[in-house]
Amino acid sequence: MIGSRRTNMTHIAIVGAGIAGLNAALTLQDAGLSCSIYEASNRIGGRMHSDTATWMDNQVTEWCGEFIDSDHEAIHGLIKRFGLKTIDLEQAPARGAQNITYLCKRYHSAAQMLRYFQSIYPIIQQQFEESGFPTTYTHFTDMGYQLDHLSVYDWIERYVEGGHDAPLGHLLETACTGFYGLGTKEQSSLNLVYMFGSQASEKRTPTSGPMRGSVKIAGGNQQLPLAIASCLPESSIKLHHQLVSIRRNGNGSVTL
Repeated sequence: MIGSRRTNMTHIAIVGAGIAGLNAALTLQDAGLSCSIYEASNRIGGRMHSDTATWMDNQVTEWCGEFIDSDHEAIHGLIKRFGLKTIDLEQAPARGAQNITYLCKRYHSAAQMLRYFQSIYPIIQQQFEESGFPTTYTHFTDMGYQLDHLSVYDWIERYVEGGHDAPLGHLLETACTGFYGLGTKEQSSLNLVYMFGSQASEKRTPTSGPMRGSVKIAGGNQQLPLAIASCLPESSIKLHHQLVSIRRNGNGSVTL
């Protein structure tokens, strides 16, 4: 907030025009409060960024976040509010379609991926059960402590035969990087164990694809931030405004 005691007026500033910033602005507007959104880039939406121009036959893909899971309640609420249509990704594949994974410069069938996963299934499940959930600074088991001090990258090298050169190692690397948005050398291996142990099944193939109940917005997920922006005053969204400093003033206000 950028405030002034002299005028007793408060100017609410939101940094970033991603889905979080836009939803915050919409919530404030619903409450009768105005605000300004400052975005460093030349567009809105953040990681909700659809590619509508590259592919033939009006196909749309996502540059960043694609899967909207069943527990993403805020997003589902906004989708319903703006009347956007969704695609059930579990039901979307055509009849007879096969799940083919391309890893390490060659294709792998679902049956092959299942065999790869079965080789480490007992390890993941054992570590998942012995770690408990959640692991916190003040509450942890011996296994949870050990895994928290081992990176995802090193876990793959230690437990996957062939490490990152193997298809399974490459898949686990890609899945953790894409889901958590951070390099695997910087991630606790608990991320991997919790992700795959919580849904582990010796007969289920791990993939970096959608979870059960996941959807995407028909025509591109970017339609949601665009719909929110259309409900806000045009002058409230200011592109090409990069935050470089935050300063607290003597009168209690804050200058961005």
